[in-house]
Amino acid sequence: MPPSKPPPRPQLTHFLCIPLATPSGRPQLADSLATFHADMSTISVSMTSGGGGGPGSASNSNSTTRRGRLPPAALRPVGTLHLTLGVLSLADGDRLEQALQRLQSLTRENGGGVEKNNLAGTPISMALRGLHAMQPPARATVLYASPVDESTGQLAVAGGPLLALCERVRAVFADLLVPDERPLLLHATMVNTIYAQESHGGGRGRENRNGRQGSHSGGRGTRAKLTFDSRDILERYDDFVWMKRMQVQSIALCRMGAHTTTVDNAGNTVDAAYQVEAEINV
Repeated sequence: MPPSKPPPRPQLTHFLCIPLATPSGRPQLADSLATFHADMSTISVSMTSGGGGGPGSASNSNSTTRRGRLPPAALRPVGTLHLTLGVLSLADGDRLEQALQRLQSLTRENGGGVEKNNLAGTPISMALRGLHAMQPPARATVLYASPVDESTGQLAVAGGPLLALCERVRAVFADLLVPDERPLLLHATMVNTIYAQESHGGGRGRENRNGRQGSHSGGRGTRAKLTFDSRDILERYDDFVWMKRMQVQSIALCRMGAHTTTVDNAGNTVDAAYQVEAEINV
């Protein structure tokens, strides 16, 4: 008998997150991104298009390698920056209503808000620091900055009130989150080449958990995967501080797919944002 086909992947429709483009975070991030984007317009990197992005992509007959500057579309605008807590598939039945009720339940527990129910019992202050590759640095598609819990001075992955809050929110949504065996990786995506891939026949990229590059869907088309050698960029921004002393203000349930909110005179995207389905203050 032929092997059975794996079940189809669920349609990813929403994600839970901590927004970073807040009144205190946006000005800092806008300045940092302006510096970063200007820098990227002067740096030449090796890029490979097609071939799947694996170790042998550069020599694959279906791939092309060139040197040049990262496409501007790969650089994420300030309004899209967030820390993803989990991804959801809410297209069926009353799952969206369930998710909205779970989010509101966080503000009703013990008659207080999330802030009063996290393990620290005090407002949470965070920073964003450094730059890392989601894949092997020589074949990167996603670069991200790491959140620092300022109560401990350590990366949030090491523990502390910020991670505790995120895990608590995830626990409330546990049965609605798309299953994923990987540990939670809190990060803010600064570069994602899925938004700069060349389309062949109308394919459309899609994000998955933690903002990582996901499967491609839509129509009959496909997209040529774009990878790049990020090693020089990572070294350059190893200790870069994107923002500091930002108080975590909310937890949001957002729809997948950022929408352009601002364009320049040439029609290029200057800023974008995700549609917020619901949001609670912390």
